[in-house]
Amino acid sequence: MRLNDKAVTFVTGLVLILGVGFFVHKGEEIFSPKQKTIQIAKADTETPTAANNTQSKIDTPTLPLETVVYKPQPKLEIYNDIKLVRAEQKPNTGAFESSENVSDFQPIQLDCSVKLSAKSLRGARVHIDVSAPCHSNKVVTIKHAGLLFNEYIDDTGLISITIPVLSNPAQIDVSFADGVTKSITTPVKDLSSLQRNGIAWSGHKALNLHANEVINGFDDNQPVPVSMQNKRSYKEAFVLGGGYLTTLGNPNIPDGNLIQIYTSQIIENAYVDFEVYVANKGIGCQDNLKLKTLQYTPDTGAQIVSKAITINQCAEKSENIVLKNLLRNMIVAQQN
Repeated sequence: MRLNDKAVTFVTGLVLILGVGFFVHKGEEIFSPKQKTIQIAKADTETPTAANNTQSKIDTPTLPLETVVYKPQPKLEIYNDIKLVRAEQKPNTGAFESSENVSDFQPIQLDCSVKLSAKSLRGARVHIDVSAPCHSNKVVTIKHAGLLFNEYIDDTGLISITIPVLSNPAQIDVSFADGVTKSITTPVKDLSSLQRNGIAWSGHKALNLHANEVINGFDDNQPVPVSMQNKRSYKEAFVLGGGYLTTLGNPNIPDGNLIQIYTSQIIENAYVDFEVYVANKGIGCQDNLKLKTLQYTPDTGAQIVSKAITINQCAEKSENIVLKNLLRNMIVAQQN
């Protein structure tokens, strides 16, 4: 019995081993992908014959062959960690070259028209602005009420001036040596409450108007001189009383025209004595001097008189020559 049991056991184990091997073999067939043989038809580059066309089986169609040419890649250069690609062909610059040959290019034209504006200020003054872009650093002539003076336009083509005027409304004209002119008319404030006296001249003569004021009584007060050396502004005169002096014109312009005007409010108990000082420099004995005097009062309006004076003093006798009685003394109120 023991021997038979061992035989049975051996046979059983052999059957199990063979069964497992069979299962593994079949499993590989089940799970292994089946491969198919694919036949690739070769292209026939020869010309087909009539015999070939009569064959019963279908021949593979003739496929043309294409030749692919790969262009060489651009060379890479490294400069400061930056890759530079050098192109094989030069860029087309025809568009840029053609733009350089454009002949119909027109530069921007500058507006050369002269512009003049005016603003009326308190105290019968007019502020004017002149814009002349094509007359920069040129001499401009400004006229008003029969008098004129010269100034320079600055390097930007502009100039601004405040003028004590002599009429209401006031007309102001500007002109240049090339014939360009411009005019403007504006109403004036406060002219009826003022008196004005002055001188106008041209050339190299250095003139200076002095106004010796006596305010609030003639006997007790000493005259107060108002001149270019002892200036008083419009605001100071308006607040403190008395008058102020305005100079119009640029003395650096050769043979230029200049004006000096003294302005005073009409107040009681005021008396002004006028003198004209002439610098001796450039003045000789028996020299002639031409000038104009002006006076404005609300009653008479503007009065302008031309005068010619012969200077009899020689230059070495005094530093300045004093010309009296050129202007009438301004008496605002007679002494009681």
